[in-house]
Amino acid sequence: IDISADWFQRGSPEIGVPVLNLVLSLALESACARYEIPFGAVDRTLHDREEVPALQWAQVNGKIGTRPFGCLLLNDSKHGHSLDGSTLRMSLIRSAYEPDLLPEIGQHKIQLALLPFAGAMAVDQAVRAGQAFNRSLRVIGTDIHSGAMPPVGQFINITSGTAVISAVKQAEDGRDIILRMYNPATRSTTVKLEPNRGIIGSLAAIEKVDLMEQDVGKSPTVKRGAAVMRLGPHDIVTLRLRIKRS
Repeated sequence: IDISADWFQRGSPEIGVPVLNLVLSLALESACARYEIPFGAVDRTLHDREEVPALQWAQVNGKIGTRPFGCLLLNDSKHGHSLDGSTLRMSLIRSAYEPDLLPEIGQHKIQLALLPFAGAMAVDQAVRAGQAFNRSLRVIGTDIHSGAMPPVGQFINITSGTAVISAVKQAEDGRDIILRMYNPATRSTTVKLEPNRGIIGSLAAIEKVDLMEQDVGKSPTVKRGAAVMRLGPHDIVTLRLRIKRS
């Protein structure tokens, strides 16, 4: 769903706050809502139709007859949601008048997507759908040139059950790689990390660090260029990967 709008509505104490909403009336019984939060998701109930925040997606689960169904609403920039019965609302534009008199005047471009599903959708699946929607593949043209890299390859091979990667970056104090991931599930999961030797080199060591990239204790063992570690429910971990470059 691609929305392009020229918005000129102004709010005031006399007329209130004009709002443009997306309203989805879903054919679900006993509907309940789940919303993405940083490093996970939370189920929320609604009282008096107030809005609640969400990041990249809102999920509604329910039943049609006796069978479970649901729908995932993905977004690239909007975060206010509410569920009233089986009707999901998202605030697209809201012309509040204070402290900014004209907060939303002008052009708006909004991208949304609906992903219906049968049965249940796990939190890690919803997170990956949100990441794929917000970080779509970009194709950049260039000229023909030689190089040492293969035409196709993965930066780091990661095998996991429910773990999700949230960041990959170069360390602030060197050429090490910082990788942050988390487990949004209510059960533990095992993760295997193995850098692609042909692209970045082999894994020499791995350290657990904090958000300031300082060592925080016991780290996974590296065997044959790979490391295996276990993440508990809702765990967040930041790792420093020391790469041996050929």
